[in-house]
Amino acid sequence: MTTGVALITAVALTFVPSVKDPQESAPPAQTTSAVRVATAPIQLTAAVQPLVTTPLPNLLVEWVDRIVVPPSASAPFPTPQFPPVVGGTSVSSFIKNTYNAIEPWVQWGFELVAYGVGWVPYVGWLAPQIMIFYNLGERIVRSITFNVAD
Repeated sequence: MTTGVALITAVALTFVPSVKDPQESAPPAQTTSAVRVATAPIQLTAAVQPLVTTPLPNLLVEWVDRIVVPPSASAPFPTPQFPPVVGGTSVSSFIKNTYNAIEPWVQWGFELVAYGVGWVPYVGWLAPQIMIFYNLGERIVRSITFNVAD
C-alpha cells in the first residue's frame, strides 16, 4: 500500500505543470473588506447539568443473599404446556402425535427436577444445567422420532 501511495504521488507531481506566476514577486494588493465570522452560541451541557450520584448498593448483603437463598426461591412452580393436537390416520402421524403428547410431560418432569434440585444447598446452583442437557437430548430424540416417522 505504501508503494502504491508513493507511486501515485510521484505521478501526480510529474504531470502537474509548474508555472511561475509573474505577479508572485509583486506585493499582494491590500483589500479593505473585512471578513467577520459569526457562530451560533454554544451551550455546554456538561457544565450546566448537575452531577447525579447514585447510592452504592450494599454489595456484601447482596452477595450473601445470592449465596444463601436457593435459586428456586424466586422461580414459579413449573406447569406442563401442550401444543395443539392435529389428528391423522397413518402410522407416521400416530408416532408424531404420540411423541407430541408425551414430550410436554417429559419436559415438565425435567423442569420439576430442576426446580427441586434448585432447593438443595450448593448443588442448587447446577439446577439450570439439567434443562440445558434436556434441551440437547430432546432435540436429538425429536430428530430421531420424526425421521423414523417420515
